[in-house]
Amino acid sequence: GGRPMPPGAPGQASLSSVPRDGARAEVAPLERTPFLPPAAGAGGVEGAHGQDEAASSMMYINDLLERPESSLAALAIHYFIIFAILISTGCVILETVPELSTNPIFFPVEMCITALFTVEFAFRLYACDNLQAFTSNVFNVIDFLAIFPGYVDLLILLFRENESHVREAADSMRTLR
Repeated sequence: GGRPMPPGAPGQASLSSVPRDGARAEVAPLERTPFLPPAAGAGGVEGAHGQDEAASSMMYINDLLERPESSLAALAIHYFIIFAILISTGCVILETVPELSTNPIFFPVEMCITALFTVEFAFRLYACDNLQAFTSNVFNVIDFLAIFPGYVDLLILLFRENESHVREAADSMRTLR
């Protein structure tokens, strides 16, 4: 092929975005990748750039989690994560209502959402281009700080459930989250 065309040139179909890891990348519009990663050697990422399968998978995961405009699957994941954030926030708010605070449904819901956010965070960490940029990005630090109290809460409840001061600390961790 010829020289790459600059973004915005006639016939150019890519959008520029800044992912959470700080790197700049070119991504194609929604039609590029509906639900499957680009096929190896079929003009996809591997064929165009000579990258191996792992790098291609990392780029695909990065697109799915960092660029909702890159595909229909990425857009669906983006809205699913937003929905999970709203559910988590709603649970935290409802758990402060005295009549609902002892409802046993909150802990399993919170743990499922924490697990979901952990998987999403781990995939974003795996697919990041630069570990230093990823760990120094304020949004990733906030995401980690949102996930971490869930595990502290779980450990506190597992090891010292009967002590009242530990229970108060667990409640504080929930509020922090």
